[in-house]
Amino acid sequence: MNDRIDNSTASLVSDIDEQAACWDARLRAPGCTDEERLGFRAWCRQSPLHQQRFDDLEATLGVLRSAMNVPEIRAMREAALDASPESRIRRFGTQWGMALAAGMSILAAGLLWFGTNSGHFGTEDSDAVLKFTTAVGERSTRTLTDGTVAELNTNTSIEVNYSDDERLVTLRQGQSMFDVAKDLDRPFVVVAGDQRITAVGTVFDVRFENDEVKVTLVEGVVEVEKEAPHGSSQPVVGRNSQAVRLVAGEQLFTLVESTTSEPIVTKADVERETIWREGRVFFEDVPLPDAIAEMNRYNTVQIIVEDPRLGEHRVNGMFRAGRQANFVNALEAYFPVESQTDENGQILLNSKQVHKRLVDY
Repeated sequence: MNDRIDNSTASLVSDIDEQAACWDARLRAPGCTDEERLGFRAWCRQSPLHQQRFDDLEATLGVLRSAMNVPEIRAMREAALDASPESRIRRFGTQWGMALAAGMSILAAGLLWFGTNSGHFGTEDSDAVLKFTTAVGERSTRTLTDGTVAELNTNTSIEVNYSDDERLVTLRQGQSMFDVAKDLDRPFVVVAGDQRITAVGTVFDVRFENDEVKVTLVEGVVEVEKEAPHGSSQPVVGRNSQAVRLVAGEQLFTLVESTTSEPIVTKADVERETIWREGRVFFEDVPLPDAIAEMNRYNTVQIIVEDPRLGEHRVNGMFRAGRQANFVNALEAYFPVESQTDENGQILLNSKQVHKRLVDY
């Protein structure tokens, strides 16, 4: 009798694990819809075991990111990426189930260690800080333990540290959009540089690069204020010390560590600002060097402007992120520009040389 009960329980857990793996695949897919995210949250509410097993999976996958050079795990990832969307969903439960088992073996062997204050790796009552990163040209979607969805753009690094009083995410670099799960008792806070963005339940995008922070609010309300220096008990003072409240469709731009300039708040084209989620970049009357800098974010092959006169040209259009060759071909088609590749594989841009043929009379 007890054996039958144990087998039934094991089968139930196995089914939930496979469902959790399928949800992970859907939520991290670039084409994940709002309806699918709502479906995920409804699935989590169906049973505490659903949320628990999903949390265990997410935490273990976070551990596995540091072990992606293991040949078996890398092979499973590549096989999943090569599969068609339909077969990928069907196979993801098995693929990640194997990866989960491999990850647990790694943990059991003592190769990786997390704090032991909790029975679940990376859950909210654990001392461990979860770290998620993307490489240049990579995008990733992570569902945090409270149901908040974080979409990471190229070359991005975040750290997640939840406590009983606050849900804290530190954006070390790059860009991420957050679809925040509502929790009135614990505000959701993103720290980028010396800027602190606070929300309860909303959707917003944060970009932190080159000492510049840009916050774009898609829906809801957030407050942005200057963060007190680490370890300081003194209040923040200065021209830009007051919290700025953003409403949907607004964007805030500010400089990190600036004591003189105030944050700039403007209306934003939200669809254009978040089009990176579709793997695209959009330019409207953008100086050529700035457009190139944006394209360079998505590829280790860099486009280098050698002739400063090219800064006179302005770029319009939508381009696939990371497709450097296609972008350069478009530039050569519409501007007097010519390119060549150097010995390091970088693309050099110069003004096109016009050779005139001399005619003897």
